[in-house]
Amino acid sequence: MKRLITMAAILALMVPVCAQARSYDEITKEVKVRNFNGIRAGNRFEVDVEKASKHALELTFPVELEEYVTAEVQSGVLVLTLDLEKAPRDIRREFNSGDWKLYAKVSCPGIESVRLSGAANMSILDRFDTQSLDIRTSGASSLKKAAFNTVGDLRIVASGASHVEMDLSGSIDNSDIECSGASNVYIIGGNYTDCVVDNSGASDVDMEEVRMKNLRISLSGASNFYVNGTADYLDVDVSGASSCKASSLIAKRARVEASGASNVTVNAKDMDLVDVSRASSVRNRR
Repeated sequence: MKRLITMAAILALMVPVCAQARSYDEITKEVKVRNFNGIRAGNRFEVDVEKASKHALELTFPVELEEYVTAEVQSGVLVLTLDLEKAPRDIRREFNSGDWKLYAKVSCPGIESVRLSGAANMSILDRFDTQSLDIRTSGASSLKKAAFNTVGDLRIVASGASHVEMDLSGSIDNSDIECSGASNVYIIGGNYTDCVVDNSGASDVDMEEVRMKNLRISLSGASNFYVNGTADYLDVDVSGASSCKASSLIAKRARVEASGASNVTVNAKDMDLVDVSRASSVRNRR
């Protein structure tokens, strides 16, 4: 009797474990798409982008989601969506559990815009050239390994705990970087004519091995900014509990304005202190 009770107890413990180890069948299919120069994805899509002479798309997803996954080109943008509004409750529940994966393999000769939301992740596997690049991320989404050579105009807007990671090796004429919430942006390389960085909330922006003609930084909240490289002119305006670490950016001239309990460190041959509050800290490493 004791042995039967023991075996019953073991089986009772094993049932939840087996239930958790659910498997599902996937389907992979090629989707014909018109030409596009931008990509938009949400709903936890995992997207890999590779450089190719022709536009192509391959999707992989659970069989149960086939009628709810759509991919179409709208105004030159490839839009990847999952619409579960009319799906049965058990399908919505299974997807929300996080086990089901959506994967897209995108091939294209060029890319000019990226829109990510809803915990979507994108990796750009090859290095691209473009005349302009507009990146917007939100909702815990992530853009990784985005490598570009020459970029005419660059705009990055990161919000809602999103992440952007870029590798730039060429010239950038005008760049505008906005980072808010708990988002972070990491950029390595690039030769910039005019660069504007605007951080707020608890966001972080790191720029390494850059060459700047004009760099303007505006920080608020508890945001942080780090930069190294060279610059002709550096303009810093910080407030709140924000921090600007530019001691590794060798600048010819710098203008600094600091309020609240902010912290600024620069490395400038000539520095102009416009307005610095008592609780702020400004240091020049030169």
